[in-house]
Amino acid sequence: QACDALGQFYASQQRWAEAAAAHAMAAKAAPENPVYRHHYAVALAHEGKTREALAHFKQAVGEAEGHYNL
Repeated sequence: QACDALGQFYASQQRWAEAAAAHAMAAKAAPENPVYRHHYAVALAHEGKTREALAHFKQAVGEAEGHYNL
């Protein structure tokens, strides 16, 4: 939870690289948590890493919604 909260803090400041790093730790610690994976995908998308973001969006919310979110 702490890593996800830190990632959300960085995201609120548009510090996307730092947000992605924190969210990656959260997603790695709890890979079954779709919220953490979704937050990670959002940060990756803002960094311009669309291919990676799409993969995480698909796992978090499904393929169609993943494309929509991207």
